[in-house]
Amino acid sequence: MSPPSAFTARRCFTARPHQDCLTHRQLGDGRAMADRLGIAVVNDFRSADMAAGGKGAPLSAIYHAALLKPDRRGSVDRRAQSRRCHNITFVDADGRPLAFDTGPPMRR
Repeated sequence: MSPPSAFTARRCFTARPHQDCLTHRQLGDGRAMADRLGIAVVNDFRSADMAAGGKGAPLSAIYHAALLKPDRRGSVDRRAQSRRCHNITFVDADGRPLAFDTGPPMRR
C-alpha cells in the first residue's frame, strides 16, 4: 500500500476529561472530514496513546522538543494549556524529551 498523496492530521479537542485519566470525550469526526475532503485523515491521537499506557498527549513532548533550539538543550520548556494541565518537557543534550503533565488545575 502506498502512502496517500494528501492527508491531514487533526487534533481532536477533549471536551470531557475524567479525573480517573482513563476516559474522555473527544470532539471531531475524522471519518466525516475524510469523506468531505477526499483525503486521508489521522485523528484521535489521545485514545491510541491512552490505550498504549500513555496519558493522552503523545505529541506534546515532540512539539516542545522541536521548539527548544539546540543551544537550549538541557533546559526545561513549559507550556500552559488554558484551564487544563501544564506540560513540562526536559530535553537532554542528545535531543531526547522527557515530558510530564503537572496535573489538573484547581477549579474555582
